[in-house]
Amino acid sequence: MKILIYTDFLGHKSGFARMFKDILPYLKKNNEIAHVALGWNGYPLNTRDFKIYHTKLEDIDDYYAHPVLHYALDDFKPDIVLTIQDYWMIYRIAFPLAHPGKWKWFHWGTVDSDPLPYRAREAAKWIHCNLYTSEFGRLEMLQIHSNARGDRIYPSVNPKTFHELDKLKLKKKFHLENHKVIVCTARNQMRKNVPVLLDALKLVLRKIPNACLILASALDPKTEEYKKSGYNIERFIAERELEDNIIFPRTIEGEPIDDKTLNIQYNLADINVLASVGEGFGLPYIEAGICKVPSVAVDCAASREVVMNRGLLVKPAAYQYNQVGGKYYMVKPEDLAEKIIKLLIDDKLRAKMGKNAQDFAKKLTPKSRASKMMGGFKKSIKEDWQPIARG
Repeated sequence: MKILIYTDFLGHKSGFARMFKDILPYLKKNNEIAHVALGWNGYPLNTRDFKIYHTKLEDIDDYYAHPVLHYALDDFKPDIVLTIQDYWMIYRIAFPLAHPGKWKWFHWGTVDSDPLPYRAREAAKWIHCNLYTSEFGRLEMLQIHSNARGDRIYPSVNPKTFHELDKLKLKKKFHLENHKVIVCTARNQMRKNVPVLLDALKLVLRKIPNACLILASALDPKTEEYKKSGYNIERFIAERELEDNIIFPRTIEGEPIDDKTLNIQYNLADINVLASVGEGFGLPYIEAGICKVPSVAVDCAASREVVMNRGLLVKPAAYQYNQVGGKYYMVKPEDLAEKIIKLLIDDKLRAKMGKNAQDFAKKLTPKSRASKMMGGFKKSIKEDWQPIARG
């Protein structure tokens, strides 16, 4: 089988690129793989096992590479095209994939707000099969297209990358043995809602003075993404006089920290927190979870099903519409602080939810994700699936 993958450059440090890089070896078994590598930066890869169609994009608005995708379809002649992007982006790539061809288009995508983005609705008619990163995403699609074909495949977490370490020993090493440690792994973009977490931290410190936050949040101020949607997190921290309560790891270049360091941070933490106004899945939930760390999250979108009894959910106080017509849910800092405090001070509850989170995360192996995908790929060819638009 020939599989063409259209997604982030696999050497890139985004969570989903890293996660799919772990899945790829299992897809390569007995299959021929090619990759339209979005944002490919010239870094040398081992290309002996699969072909790379290079792209080098200067701006986030160009993150679609139509000419390269057209060329790859004609040159590689795939049986399966697997695209991995947020659903709101698919209208930008549906045109070449809707052309008559022998391939079956599978889209593994995130839906981080409801309803399904307006721009995605027509484009989704041309997908042969959806692979949703959450049950929330699947149900949102079915509300628009009741006959859409698809299955839920949660993302993977690699136990070789993220795993439990000795928390007490680790805390002592980093002089945090007398602290309650919160970790937040979120880019400083508006959707991640980090400033509200900082407001909540101020309230947490009144009840738990020895609390501290590891804020693994890095978005290079030189990038277009930062200019359009980035927060100056250092300014927010300074204005709230939280410098002594926050550990703010980042590389000299402002890039995301390496996975080994990130695993240490999860293991230093007592709880993981995301204040996001919407999540299509939330990889930190399972990365922290496999380290036996429970989460606090906003009760909306995919966070609701991923956290469940593996942490505490904060009821939204209101919502606002984003630029693509979806709802982003807002929480009060007081409500967020209440859940953080509850989980930090209740050792038994934290241990129980941490064990639940670990049990869930351990099931999401890269091999199991690849196996579910391959089952769908083979069935689509055998039964000659067609997209909704072709009846």
